[in-house]
Amino acid sequence: MIRSSLFMLALAVLVVLQGTRRAAAATTYTFATLDDPLAAPGNTAAWGISGNAIVGSFSDSNNTHGFTETSGVYTTLDVPGESSTEPRGISDGAIVGRTFDGHSFHGFSFAAGVYTIQDIPGAYYTEARGVSGSSVVGIYYVHDGVRQSSTEHGYIEIGGNYTTLDAPNSIHTFATGIFGDTILGWFAGSTGEHGFRETDGVFTHVDFPGAHYTVPGGLYGNTLVGSYNDGYGNHGFTETAGIYTTLDVPGAYETIASGISGNTIVGYYSDNNGNTHGFVATPVPESATLWLLGLGMAGLLAKVRRHP
Repeated sequence: MIRSSLFMLALAVLVVLQGTRRAAAATTYTFATLDDPLAAPGNTAAWGISGNAIVGSFSDSNNTHGFTETSGVYTTLDVPGESSTEPRGISDGAIVGRTFDGHSFHGFSFAAGVYTIQDIPGAYYTEARGVSGSSVVGIYYVHDGVRQSSTEHGYIEIGGNYTTLDAPNSIHTFATGIFGDTILGWFAGSTGEHGFRETDGVFTHVDFPGAHYTVPGGLYGNTLVGSYNDGYGNHGFTETAGIYTTLDVPGAYETIASGISGNTIVGYYSDNNGNTHGFVATPVPESATLWLLGLGMAGLLAKVRRHP
């Protein structure tokens, strides 16, 4: 009788522990602020992450610069001869983003210490937003004298070949990220504004429930991160298997989640003073105390089994 009761108790404890572990990993995060030490106060944003390397941008009293951050070490990135540099994505050491020459914006890539300008032929504005393997995605538009009346298009570039990516029934399409064969973005058109996933030409809407609009930012495996607007401000979110969860930096006025690698999420937030800071969100580890309790129960059960 004692042996049976102990067995049931140990089994129940282990079931609770497993459920607690899954819930914590899915919904509970700790947040760390990222501020480039060379930035003017409140002028840092994190945009992408790959492994333990984070990319973003910061502004000082003169210009906007890119940076990489790895284990607390910041390295400045500046495309030679350009007025500003803003990395947007990273994958296995390859970095992409946009740069400004004083007249117009250009896409760029940075790999093995070499910067390369990437421009859609004939475009006035090009911005590389995401990279995965040899594929780069981004945004471009053709100059018509007034940006507000321009039509933005998404694009994918592979081996120097550019292909336009426009969502069905869209007026404006923005490609914001890529993971493997899946491209993320958002579009505005006859059906409103929607986020999307695109794989092999098939577009699927990504819409945070009840949001005015949704902007996917990054994808890793089957977990997507991004931001949505509820009419009052912007919030970060995660989405896995159709389940959406808000991800807001505690105390922040607004939160934008822009990249994910493994279980680690990066982005930026605004505080109540209007300052912008980068952030890193990591899952809270499961309770060591509860696991020790489970191990203790398992040991007690084993002892009872040895001594009937």
